[in-house]
Amino acid sequence: MARRVSLPATLALSAAAVIGLVACTGPTTPKAAAGLTSRKVTVANIDIAITPTQFDTTGASFRITFDTHTGAPGIDVAAHSTLTVAGTAWPGAAWSGDGPGGHHRTGTLRFTSAGPARGLARLDITGLSGPLDATWQLPS
Repeated sequence: MARRVSLPATLALSAAAVIGLVACTGPTTPKAAAGLTSRKVTVANIDIAITPTQFDTTGASFRITFDTHTGAPGIDVAAHSTLTVAGTAWPGAAWSGDGPGGHHRTGTLRFTSAGPARGLARLDITGLSGPLDATWQLPS
């Protein structure tokens, strides 16, 4: 004789399975744009991870995480960021993510394209305790 499982029990088991799956996989790491790698930089006591997630004729975007245990990175990220590609400044810096303050900030920094996405790309962020610059050689 087959045993029947009640609907509430089935829902509870399904919810537990989904929660377990999410807990095991953890947070997702952003995927870098084709041919580019993430950069990890330490400025003073702030660890900064930068992943270029888009780089093409429409613009560029970077997933950036600031981690510190000694002070808050309280800068306006967009106002303190510049991107130069093959010697040309790309305008329109915009930050969407955590606001100033706190020990951990994550967000996306975007720029508008000002030309072809090829050559040497350099991202500079000022306003920290020291200079931050990261470079990538864009694929042709």
